[in-house]
Amino acid sequence: MNVVICEDDHNFRMNLTNYIKKVITCQGVSGNIVINTDSPDEVIKYIKEQKYITLYFLDIELNNKYTGFDIAKKIRENDWRSIIVFITAYANKAPLTYKYKLQALDYIVKTSESLYENITECITIANSLLNKETPKELRLLGKRGLISIPFHDIYYIESSNSLHKITIYYKNGHYEGRGSLKEIFERLDERFAYCHKSFIINKEKITSTDTNTRKIIFNNELFCWYSKNYAKEVKKWLQS
Repeated sequence: MNVVICEDDHNFRMNLTNYIKKVITCQGVSGNIVINTDSPDEVIKYIKEQKYITLYFLDIELNNKYTGFDIAKKIRENDWRSIIVFITAYANKAPLTYKYKLQALDYIVKTSESLYENITECITIANSLLNKETPKELRLLGKRGLISIPFHDIYYIESSNSLHKITIYYKNGHYEGRGSLKEIFERLDERFAYCHKSFIINKEKITSTDTNTRKIIFNNELFCWYSKNYAKEVKKWLQS
């Protein structure tokens, strides 16, 4: 697990860095701090180039043209799996994390008595989310924390390329978040397949199809569409 810290208060950043290193060592977490900076530009460059899931600790006010929220938006434009934690002196700005749909794991106030306890908890959760996902479930970061969706409960996954957003339809509801079908597909097993550039389906959940409208119907009356290019595959899936 990569860790990135962006904080413009040098003393606080050094204290935070040392504490995170201590937690990583004491908990046996497989991770290291790859960026420790007061420069949003350095973090944004990393966001554009990185290929690894990352735990970000971001201050909000950075005495720069970019705020911590701006950095978080850049993260979500490129990466929906990485984890964001805001550490700031501005408690009143917490609602903005929901307004901007940044899916932050936590919003920690620097003056809080539980500051370091909260940081430890965030590292523990991040490590669990990023490194202990089983092959039979998806672990995702929702608005209220971590959720786990068993593969066998998933019907289909839809993407909106213009919004870089995915929606997962499963037995007990649906999940919406930033990301791409490609990122999700890499985490699934052989029961899942593309049926359209905007849809991934669980082949085991197909109950019928409508060849006139090219519609795939699932056993709870949910449905999605398939493209002509996948017509033969869909027929095979239904017969198997």
